[in-house]
Amino acid sequence: MNKRQAKSFFDNIKIKKLYRASFPRAERKPFSVIKQMQKEKRGDLWIYEENGSFLGFASTINGKNAVLVDYLAVNTNARGGGIGSKMLQDLRQHYGDDTLFLEIETVTPLADNNDQRERRKAFYLKNGMKEVGVTANIFDTDMELLSFGLTMTFEEYRNFYRENYNTFAADHILPEKGTPPPQNQKRKKM
Repeated sequence: MNKRQAKSFFDNIKIKKLYRASFPRAERKPFSVIKQMQKEKRGDLWIYEENGSFLGFASTINGKNAVLVDYLAVNTNARGGGIGSKMLQDLRQHYGDDTLFLEIETVTPLADNNDQRERRKAFYLKNGMKEVGVTANIFDTDMELLSFGLTMTFEEYRNFYRENYNTFAADHILPEKGTPPPQNQKRKKM
């Protein structure tokens, strides 16, 4: 399996198609933003291939002391063969245990897609990630953080977005619904 920065028009077409198929509209940022982050060297857009076959992609938001795996997806034709685990381990090796983290939808029996959420969380835990202990409501979706070794508070998480992505997104990272806000923070009404 080979990893390289996505650069060509055809790389972007393959990634964009998988991106749209793999993530709900409410959880996708405009693809142009991902490309702009890559261009400005604030993030990476990796394409994974083997023998000319497209296996999947990963995009990151890169900070000074932390790297968010913003999106990770395996091509539908390559699923079930351990490709996702290999991609995750490759990212772990590339960025290091003490910097890499990601967000997943919070597991809750009330969610329509709770089975999918449970499988996703089990996948990441099986691959060595641990719960960070931070949950948040991001643009009205409850999420939790997982990492290989990074520790982070709720405020550090918001500051990561503020410093490495944008203030608008940081301002929409709120306490998970049903949890009290951190000190000196009140939930905005939408």
